[in-house]
Amino acid sequence: MTQFIVENIDNQTAKNEAWLILHSGRERKKCCLGKIPEDVNPDILKHKIVLFVNIEDKGKYYFANWLDMVILNREDIEQDSPLLKIKLKGDIDSKQLLSRLLQIVSETEMPPFWKVFFKSDAVAEAIKDYEKFPAGAKVHHPWENGLSSHTEEALTAYAQLSKVYYLKEIKHHVCIAALLFHDWGKTLEYSLTSSWSYTDDMPLFGHVYMSAKKICSLLNEFRQGYDFENEEQERQAIRDIQFAEHCILAHHGIKGYGSPVVPATVEAFMVHIADLISARVQMFDMATHMEQNNYLGTMIIKE
Repeated sequence: MTQFIVENIDNQTAKNEAWLILHSGRERKKCCLGKIPEDVNPDILKHKIVLFVNIEDKGKYYFANWLDMVILNREDIEQDSPLLKIKLKGDIDSKQLLSRLLQIVSETEMPPFWKVFFKSDAVAEAIKDYEKFPAGAKVHHPWENGLSSHTEEALTAYAQLSKVYYLKEIKHHVCIAALLFHDWGKTLEYSLTSSWSYTDDMPLFGHVYMSAKKICSLLNEFRQGYDFENEEQERQAIRDIQFAEHCILAHHGIKGYGSPVVPATVEAFMVHIADLISARVQMFDMATHMEQNNYLGTMIIKE
């Protein structure tokens, strides 16, 4: 008999069939659960510790039967079990993300328009639901608090990188705004089910486009109510908003990964790198020793 924690519900490929992502503490695999009762929602299994009386290991996948599975209480397993150490929720919620943003803004030189914007209620309102969503369904930060944690990590990575002396001429306010909103569209792209299924906004628009559209509308609305000292300041703000939009459209780095354009400014390149640092490091952190990661194109070595 083998115990696992159900990290996620990967998908449901048929009416009575579910695929789970099982983690043993040292190994992580997909498992086809086969047919389940029609009146049972497999989402109830997410983050549960389960025991299989019989499970078939076919190398890349597990295959099991719903009737051979028992859901355990955490009190029923040994306290030193590696299952209890598996991360299932991000560390940073939306309030903590906002606090970190304001700290970075306070330490960064930028035009007054941007300082006021970052401190506005409009920004706090726009990111308040980040804690409810993952940053990815299964690739990286696939948990509740995933989006808020990933965004905070990317901002923190950028804040550190921006201290390098030859990056001081970069428009830091553009990069900070783009990183804060680069994945905003995922609040529309994912549904609030435990399996993180996609909404139809994903195939219709995708989070890159929706995020870019959001930052433009938010900033331009804020700009229209802001009292600039002169026309040149407003003209520069309009140009910087375009730069922030480009950063989001290009943040995947290459067109093959979903971005409609590649980074054409140093700000867009830095946003891409900061985003990548958070995502890739988390992939390494989430993997087990010798686990094949197709996104990284290698097996992960941890011992």
